[in-house]
Amino acid sequence: MALLSPETVPVKMYKWDDVGAPVFNRSTNALINIFNACLVTGYGTKPGAGWTAPYEASGIKVFRPQVSADTDFYLRCSANTTTQMTAQVYLNMTGVSTGDLKLQCAQPFKYARGTTTNRWLLVASPRGLWFFCEQAYNLPGVGVSGSYFFAGDKIGRASCRERVWIK
Repeated sequence: MALLSPETVPVKMYKWDDVGAPVFNRSTNALINIFNACLVTGYGTKPGAGWTAPYEASGIKVFRPQVSADTDFYLRCSANTTTQMTAQVYLNMTGVSTGDLKLQCAQPFKYARGTTTNRWLLVASPRGLWFFCEQAYNLPGVGVSGSYFFAGDKIGRASCRERVWIK
């Protein structure tokens, strides 16, 4: 796949107001629980996106997208606090912390720095995920903000950003 020859892939959308959707708040592992529900187990009447969770330890969960002809990768998520998550991309994992580390974001993904509004959206394909969330700040001149996270092909990529919008 290239910019000039895009490939159509199926996606599934999950969001905060779906029946049975997990709650997005400042509890430990809140984001890992949302990822697990959307990617692996499903919730309500929505099935998961077909990913697996081959490794798990206290506060750590490893997600693996569907196997394809592309290089397999693993997304290792660990909840450092109730407001941020460390994301790493591995190849050839054999355990929750063993494998060929290929990528780690320079900073943890900060998903709940302001007041969480419980509004989130996750779009998943067989080989990638995009997560968006909303936060509110009680600061003069600052209104709603949001963060987003991406992980996916080729050879496993990850990106996380926080944006603040001024009223």
